Order: sequence, then structure tokens, then C-alpha cells
Amino acid sequence: MSVSFDPNVTLTVEVAFTDDPLTETPTGWVDITSWVLFIDTFRGRRSATSTVSVGVATVVVDNQDGRFNPLNTTGPYAPNVQPLKQLRITAVHNSVTYRIWWGFIESWSTSYDHAGNVSTVTIRVADAFKILALVYAGGTLKLQERSDLRIGSLLDDAGWMTGWRDLSTGDVTIRDYVHACQPVLQAIRRIETTEAGLLFVKGNGDVAFRNRDSRSTAATVAVFEADPATINNRFDSLGEIAFDDADLWNRIEVTAEGGTAQVAENTASQTAFGTRTLKINDTLHVSDADAATAASTLLTRYKDPQAHVTSMTLKPQNDPTGLWPQALGREINDKIAIVHGSAVAGGAFTSYSFIEGVGHLIDPKQPLWITEFATSGFA
Repeated sequence: MSVSFDPNVTLTVEVAFTDDPLTETPTGWVDITSWVLFIDTFRGRRSATSTVSVGVATVVVDNQDGRFNPLNTTGPYAPNVQPLKQLRITAVHNSVTYRIWWGFIESWSTSYDHAGNVSTVTIRVADAFKILALVYAGGTLKLQERSDLRIGSLLDDAGWMTGWRDLSTGDVTIRDYVHACQPVLQAIRRIETTEAGLLFVKGNGDVAFRNRDSRSTAATVAVFEADPATINNRFDSLGEIAFDDADLWNRIEVTAEGGTAQVAENTASQTAFGTRTLKINDTLHVSDADAATAASTLLTRYKDPQAHVTSMTLKPQNDPTGLWPQALGREINDKIAIVHGSAVAGGAFTSYSFIEGVGHLIDPKQPLWITEFATSGFA
């Protein structure tokens, strides 16, 4: 049974107990929301230069009647309390449905407290990258093609559902290659590196790919403010404003497999900050010229340090009209503006940021909902 957070928002947690893991359209969804005690999710990354890791959700459920205990052979879900069943978390706001998590159960951990009188089960759920890290590429020769088409072909090798993909048109051509003896996730991450794009998993479970120009051409999709006079989209708190050398690179060296190193550098940045070299080897560019273009793209992105907000927290219940659509609907790679007005401590500023990661902390019993966006300023 769904849980209401306010008159316009409901939460539903479901498990596809009777369907196989890679069923594209499961029919065996069972609503377990009434037993959910706590939810904690995060997918994405914390910085613009790190790799998006496997997203993880933790769902703690009440197990007083033993229904989620895999050793209980007479429970209502037996014998299907098993790893790799699909789990999805859905919110509905003003009749709009938002999938905030869709993944595969890694484990069911039963625990007992208070001398065995209280039982809970912690369900750990991973996103699509978990599956793609376990399946190996087909090992056949793939002919020269655009980056998004190569990713699609590798997802075919993994048996990944065609309806669970959101692949933007790539800007880079990938060479003829045999992706042998490596997991599909590793293979498609190599395409991501060659493109200088972004690979992630969306809240609805889709494997998503964005090309290298997606941020340079992005429009701002939402504005968040701190001023007490603000009516809508008022954030609850910010992480620190980082201004450091962590992602400062003014000499980029890209070498295609079998090719010659291609170097792009900025002398003004080197004079100001010293030479800082980022090397990327064994890309799948067709030519050295393509590798040189990639080096130039990365140099433009990273040659100057960027002051940016590292994270932003929303409590949508404090502003139901403005914040629920933002907390539920914003996605990784979205461009947002964070406005810190002069009426609050710390001085006025506006930071244009990209969402790198999305997390939700949910307590259905209070009820309480907190959304966190990990952000960066790197385009």
C-alpha cells in the first residue's frame, strides 16, 4: 500500500518476486511499501572526473511476521525471496509518476534485536551497472561505428533490454575492435572515455549515455535559491564551495591504441598554476586526429580551476509546490543554477552546476524525505 507524504505525494516500493531478473516488463510486482521502515539511495558520482560507480539503494523492512526471511518456506513470497529480483521505488506527485530507483536485489539480510523480539530485513539493491559488470562482451569483431551505436551493440551482447536504454547520438567514431575478455561495463566505459562523454544509470533504470558536447550546449533546467523571501525552489542546505586543484589539468595527452600521443596544452594556465598533465591511453579513436580533438576538448574543460558548490540538499515537504517536482524529477547531467542571495550569510553568488549524483533518504513512518544532489561546475 502506497504511503502519502503530503496530500499530493505518494511513495510505492515494489518487488517483482515471480519474474526473472532481465524481464523487460515484469508482471509480478508486489507492493511492499507498508513494511518499509527506511530507504537510502545514491547513484552517480561525487566529482566530474571520477567514474560513475554502481548505484546502491538500501531498503529496510519490518520482518515481524517473517515474510522477508529467505529461510521462511511458508512466507507469502516463498520461494521467491531471492537475489537479483527487480525492485523499484516510485513517487507520484500531482498525478505525475517518477521512478526514483529501479535495480536488482543483491542481498536480503535478516536481523534480530531486543532478545529476538524485533526482526528487520535490510534489502541491498544495485543498479544496472551491477549486471553489466558480470557479463562479458561477445568477443566478435565490431566494425567502425559511432560511439552510441557501439555501446548499443555491447549492451546487446549483455542481453540488456532495448527498452532500458537512453543513448544520445555520439560525436566520436569508434574503430574496428574485438572487445574480448572483458565485462561489458568495462568495454562501454572505454567508449565513454574515448568520447569524453558520460555514462550513468537513470532513476528509471535506463542505461544512459551523453556525448562530449552535452554540457557545453546544455540549458539551465531549474533555479534554486536560499533567500528567505523565495517562494519556490528554496534549497535546505549546501555543501562546501570548493575551489581547488583537484580537477585542474592544463596539459592533456591522449593516445589511441597503436597511435601516437596527442598533446593539447595551455601555457597561460601552466604559468599560473604549473604544468599539470592528464594522460589517457589506449582510446579507441579511429585516428590520431580524433585523439587530438579529444585532448583539446578536455583541455577546454579542465584548464582553469572552477569554484563550485559540491552538493545541495532539498527537503521537498517544506515547499511542496516548488520542490517535489525538482526532488523527484531532476536527473544526472542536468544543469541547474544555485542562487545564494545577499539576505543570507556568506555573501551573494550564483553557481551554475551540473548534477553528478542523486540520493534520497526516506523515512516513510515520520514521514521524512531528503534529496541530495552531488554537483560540479565542470562543463
